Amino acid sequence: MEEISNILFQEINWIETFFLTLFCLFMGIFYAVIFSSFFNVNKPKWLFFVVLPGVLILTKILVAKAVFFVFISYFFGIFISFLLGVLYKTIRSYAKKKNKKKAVGSAMLQLVVVIAGLFLGAYLLQGYIVLLGVLFFIIRSLLVRTTKKNFLRLQLDLPTSKIRSMAMGLVEIEGSTSMLEPVISRIGKKECIGYRYTVEKISKDSEGRNQYSIIKEETVCNNFLLSDDTGSVEVHAKGIEFVWIKKDDSYSNGTKRYTQYLLKEDDQVLLIGGANSKNNTPFIGHEPIKDVFALGCINAVSRWNRYQPLLHSGITFLILFFIFTAFVLLADVIVSKNMMYIDYKSMWDNIPLINDL
Repeated sequence: MEEISNILFQEINWIETFFLTLFCLFMGIFYAVIFSSFFNVNKPKWLFFVVLPGVLILTKILVAKAVFFVFISYFFGIFISFLLGVLYKTIRSYAKKKNKKKAVGSAMLQLVVVIAGLFLGAYLLQGYIVLLGVLFFIIRSLLVRTTKKNFLRLQLDLPTSKIRSMAMGLVEIEGSTSMLEPVISRIGKKECIGYRYTVEKISKDSEGRNQYSIIKEETVCNNFLLSDDTGSVEVHAKGIEFVWIKKDDSYSNGTKRYTQYLLKEDDQVLLIGGANSKNNTPFIGHEPIKDVFALGCINAVSRWNRYQPLLHSGITFLILFFIFTAFVLLADVIVSKNMMYIDYKSMWDNIPLINDL
């Protein structure tokens, strides 16, 4: 016990404090998600990203030996916050039904089940549960394919072509839209180039907040012209999909919400599709090899491109962090002379499949 205490309250230099502060920023993401989901604490959004590193640095200045203890406390704080969130949400759910005894009883039961499940999983699976979770996330990301993901991935890889010099085949074009024949929208009977119309079912969560699930959607678009500073090309809109276009109108009737997104005259868009020609006249339509024909507003795509590297780096860091955590759980941890040693060689002895070979 004394050795563990010495580790928790050991002297941490400023370089080590700097790296611990960076970890605090990532832990702030977990705190923000937990408090937003369970306690509806959404503002200010920067709260945890300032408080966690700030307290750590302040601790370094005032009580230098308590820095590592504060850092470890943040980890346990995530776990405790999650459990309290489950308890709080359950109590509120039943309290709204004016059944406080049932609320407290059910909340305590759920809390016991969650704690027991976590400890049982940690005891039986150790680091495997973390590795399996990371593996599931990676496989799901690779296998689940959507039009939006395909469009965003391709627009990062493809060069933007000018209309006058575009080659036949898969192309990416930026330009402004021009109407050839109007489409009449579902809501408001407005003239437009095309629209996406969705019908969503409205349901309530345990706290009475609205939740929406799409039960019907429709995309209608007529052929239109796309123009840049070198010329124009006709877009044969059959089969086109709208990834990001401007929301025009929305209303609800209590059980359903109706929303429409319009593609209008002079909208600045990015289009990915297949360039082809008919009677020596070029046009853009569906590209069969990559199975893509979609467009989005340039501003929305640019914002995504600006923040995507940060998101990608964060996800990569979290995956590596969880893999490292799994290895630590599988390895033997030895505490000796105020130092903690991790024996990674023993990790392979703890894996039954390898140990049985």
